[in-house]
Amino acid sequence: MRLFAGAALALSAGLFAHMAWGHITFPGFTEPMEGDVLQHIERIGRGLPAYPLPGAGFVALALMPLYYFIAAPLHLFLGVDSPAAPRLVSSVFALLSGIMVGAIAWREGRSGWAAALAVAFFFSSYGVMDACLTSGLPDSTMLFWVLLGTIFWAYGWNRWHGLAWIACFSLAFWSKQQGALYMALAAAYELVYRRGALPRWAVAALCLLGVPVSYALIGPILGDGFFLHTLVVPGHWERGLSFTFRRTVFVVACLVPFATLLALIWVSHANRADGRRPRPLVWMMVGSLFTAALTMTVAGSSNNHYVPFIALLGIGAALGAREMVEADWPRRLGRRLAVMVLALSAVMYLSVREGGHHPIPFWAPWVAVGASAIYLAVKLAGVKMPARAVISAIVLALAQFAISWYDPRAFLPGPDFARQQADLRLELASLPAGRVIWADYGNVPASLTGIKLAQAPSWVALEDLERQQASGARVASELRPFRERVRNEEDLRVLSNGPLEEMPGWQILSRNFQLERDYGPRFAQVRQVVGHWFGGQTYPRYLYRRRTAPGRTPGQGTKPRLIHFSVITSATPSP
Repeated sequence: MRLFAGAALALSAGLFAHMAWGHITFPGFTEPMEGDVLQHIERIGRGLPAYPLPGAGFVALALMPLYYFIAAPLHLFLGVDSPAAPRLVSSVFALLSGIMVGAIAWREGRSGWAAALAVAFFFSSYGVMDACLTSGLPDSTMLFWVLLGTIFWAYGWNRWHGLAWIACFSLAFWSKQQGALYMALAAAYELVYRRGALPRWAVAALCLLGVPVSYALIGPILGDGFFLHTLVVPGHWERGLSFTFRRTVFVVACLVPFATLLALIWVSHANRADGRRPRPLVWMMVGSLFTAALTMTVAGSSNNHYVPFIALLGIGAALGAREMVEADWPRRLGRRLAVMVLALSAVMYLSVREGGHHPIPFWAPWVAVGASAIYLAVKLAGVKMPARAVISAIVLALAQFAISWYDPRAFLPGPDFARQQADLRLELASLPAGRVIWADYGNVPASLTGIKLAQAPSWVALEDLERQQASGARVASELRPFRERVRNEEDLRVLSNGPLEEMPGWQILSRNFQLERDYGPRFAQVRQVVGHWFGGQTYPRYLYRRRTAPGRTPGQGTKPRLIHFSVITSATPSP
């Protein structure tokens, strides 16, 4: 098992490092919100509020600010208009999270190979965790604070450790709003199941101070629109229990079935040892699934909500493999495998019938059938213990690795990217001296285009305002500055990946534009390289021009000069 766990760790961590470096040096986009994230970071670097009220050129995202403040100094130090700084921050925190995963597994199981296997499960799940850990998003930052807080909370013994876990979960909240639910999980366990190093009244008071009180006191300092964008706007989004139930069942049954089976083996032994009180790690693992399901009630949410659950599940899976090999042989494993194969196949069938844009691992049922067949063959061959336990544990782990497998070429630029990027730069430079907005991303880094395009909110930021289930007049008021700018600015051109009349935030404005050029697949390699749960790997195709207002002639009006930047990184090596 040591050799197997070491090889799995080396392969999965090496592949993740390759992905991280490829994204850090990639000048294009991995995620539509990265342009808005860059604008947040640039505003902080210039000393401006990170959360102004919705304006003509910037609409804040519904994300908490800690990630922006961590990335801003690095972005200023690099001095290049590119997404390298936030992606480097994300990748470093993801690597640190891997270390935390190994530390928790070692502390829980006192097994070096189990810790290595847990880290291997974590890094190999990059694809099923929505491939967001290396993008310019705060998911890996929140994950790190959740895992570090779990270590202090589950295994600490003095008051400093008690203060540390409250501080860590508070920082998780300031990374993403979901962090508050992990704080609540830890606090509930302290108040119900055990008396920790801190008195219960102190736990309750400090948790309130770390989340709602700090939110109320610090929020006004961050801008007039802080509460609007981080509380009011997401509070008015549509929610649905059916959506989150279907997604959660699919994730558990089809994306991490063998990790779930191994984790259940460990949980059954852990509960038997601890009696009625659940182990802290079991509590947090189950609670992370509940947290993901609760936050996924927001329609349109992405698979990144399951990142903490999958990370903690990997720890439980590694400990389950350890139980099989070193502690006790699980009874009725064949029956459990049969139930898992049936459940996986049924959920897969329903998912295919339902359709949708999410990726489906069609090979998962065949992997499950193959693993079950190998287990049955080993059993019928009369392989004795402990060899049978070792072989079975390796088969279950390999089956999960096979289902989580991802092709790095699907997340990195293609071999023709550099040539098409240069072609796109020439095309943008050849346009008349007017303002150009790339509607999909808003703030486009000069490292991609060579010419700094006009800044604007991405369609994601605009859709955040549009999809509020609130007064239409209030939503229109929030969008008015941007709409008036687009309607009144002459000689404005809009580059988009899809038809403007189908793009969120732009449908009502599309009547003010006429199609000037359809590039077809000319720039197909200049695409968003990470296809998240709902995101397609789209590329710039359509160029629209502002319709000439009555009584005006084309070219009349102000023509701001395009700004050229020297670019350090213009392309990444081919995968």
